[in-house]
Amino acid sequence: MQSVLLSIEATSAIIWSPDQQSEPWGELLTGKTTTRADLIDVIHHDVGLGRTDCARMVEDVLGQLADAIVAGEQVKISGFGSFLVNQKSERVGRNPKTGVSALITARRVVTFRPSANLKDRVNSGTEPE
Repeated sequence: MQSVLLSIEATSAIIWSPDQQSEPWGELLTGKTTTRADLIDVIHHDVGLGRTDCARMVEDVLGQLADAIVAGEQVKISGFGSFLVNQKSERVGRNPKTGVSALITARRVVTFRPSANLKDRVNSGTEPE
């Protein structure tokens, strides 16, 4: 059975397992855009920590992910997907409205590749068991 790591601190980790009665994302995250505040509420509701601790946890996790992505590292989240940084080279583009050519500078872009698990869930339209 797979567990989801919710937080890592110097001395402890909070882990949620599907054996528990409710999922941490439950009904709080359905039918709308999920925000940081939503994640904080879910953790607060299901884990029982204070909102301040939950907010710090969410910010720490997102900060670590962002720092790794900015550094050009690949971030893999098992069962969810991978964030990759790709280098795009300089190229000539065209304004579709006017047809005028313009130089598009080289840049780094972040891409997301969903895991097979996530793809299957999205395509089947079902919730995990």
